[in-house]
Amino acid sequence: METSVSKCCGLGGCVHIVNKELYNDNLNNIKSNINSKNVITYCAGCRDSLSNIKNSYHLLELIFLEGNLTPKGPNKTHRSWINRLKLKAL
Repeated sequence: METSVSKCCGLGGCVHIVNKELYNDNLNNIKSNINSKNVITYCAGCRDSLSNIKNSYHLLELIFLEGNLTPKGPNKTHRSWINRLKLKAL
């Protein structure tokens, strides 16, 4: 699978709230600089943001899903919190 590594979109730092224009510029720059259709991120926020424009995967999906990857859209806020609770329960 041909993949690219992305720069941070800024979602985790709430750039999308504070400066929507900068956030959109970041996404457009990422989109224009990535030639493959697949992106690997280390940040769940970036995975969610980039999933609207590319097939994006979190690094941990590569480790734990072992090749059973299917592209998915961004997580909803409540889903993100449920995932965090599940992780803390481990």
